[in-house]
Amino acid sequence: MAAEAVKDGVRQFTAGGSAGLVEVCLMHPLDLIKTRLQVAQHDKGMMDCVRKTFRNEGFLGFYKGILPPILAETPKRATKFFTFEQYKKIFSHPSVSPAISLSMAGLFCGFTEAIVICPFEVVKVRLQSERGVSLMQQKSTAAVAREIIKTDGLGLNGLYRGTFNLHRIFLKRVGFLLLSKLLPLEMEGSCTFSDYWGMISFDDKVDTISTLTRIAKIA
Repeated sequence: MAAEAVKDGVRQFTAGGSAGLVEVCLMHPLDLIKTRLQVAQHDKGMMDCVRKTFRNEGFLGFYKGILPPILAETPKRATKFFTFEQYKKIFSHPSVSPAISLSMAGLFCGFTEAIVICPFEVVKVRLQSERGVSLMQQKSTAAVAREIIKTDGLGLNGLYRGTFNLHRIFLKRVGFLLLSKLLPLEMEGSCTFSDYWGMISFDDKVDTISTLTRIAKIA
């Protein structure tokens, strides 16, 4: 039984880490454009931001700040997969509704993930927000991290700035469960597609606030 539990844990860790690495490599350019649109006022839209980035920084400019998420996504996804399963066991009880136990597991999984990922996110956003500098000319990830620690420290004003963005944690983890419950209602016609867009729209606003919080010192 113990050996099987260890095997399951390793499998969850490996699956989560692999998924995170693939996601970063494919989606980082879009994440960079999203970050720049959130923090800049002079872009006319997504395509304008894409053109300016390519013209001023080249193709590799779209991969600015990729090292922090590569370093973070593997442990992040692995932590998410592993801790969710563990929290699910902790909160599962015959007298507790599955929806409540899964929501609590998702919420605590989000807390754990935030503690692991926040320093990497802060460094990534700082790197992505820097315009007009090519990837080869930009400061290294380690240099930016040292600069943040030197000026702002390790606490909630430094590398852990924006850690306790509880609304986003709740939406990302517990919201996934709510969407899974809405899907059957969509099929029955009890729920419209606009309900999904309402949740996505609200989460996007919280994500923008989170990004602005993390660059507040350099804006």
